[in-house]
Amino acid sequence: MGLDNAEMDQDLLENGVIYLCGEINRETASQIGKAIAWLNRPVPEEERKKEILLYIDSAEGNMTAALDMFDIIRFSQIPVTGIVYRQACYAAAIVRLACHKRAAMQHAIIRFTSVKVTGLTFKDIEDDIDKRLRTESALQDACIKIVASHSIYASPEEAQKFIASSMTLTTDEAVGRDIIEDVFYTAPPYMPYFSAQIVKRENREF
Repeated sequence: MGLDNAEMDQDLLENGVIYLCGEINRETASQIGKAIAWLNRPVPEEERKKEILLYIDSAEGNMTAALDMFDIIRFSQIPVTGIVYRQACYAAAIVRLACHKRAAMQHAIIRFTSVKVTGLTFKDIEDDIDKRLRTESALQDACIKIVASHSIYASPEEAQKFIASSMTLTTDEAVGRDIIEDVFYTAPPYMPYFSAQIVKRENREF
């Protein structure tokens, strides 16, 4: 009898492994925050993890939640290694930059895009558009500062232009821009274990 998702997640967490998959929202930000806080809890030195592995596969999400996640990852006392194993786009691309070490699987992709207001109704347009645009501007400014601090685009103007281009980067291109540091050409720790579950569930190969 195989492990269910809850047992699998707990088994991985106890070994310092966290998976960030799918849409980034307040719920996933809360889950990641609790997991990192749990791993940073006071324990005897011999039981303390030397590293947290954060595997990332996300194409969309809420930028406010991403920035919440960015802060808790950045301030983790245990170094967090972020590994993109399929894609880190939009909100996930920002989350990944918080990691103390940044890596990706060989065929992963990374894409930064501008923050956009979505899901507006007619009432929003009448009553709330100014507030939402101010929020968008603040989020965009935060993303620009983060990219400028973690890439070759050192000035806010360069970082803004790069984000606005919505360029999809291969791992080699991301390395060349100092967005990632390492590329895995073979499976890193715990990847075979998780990949087997994905292949079984989706009935396809990588």
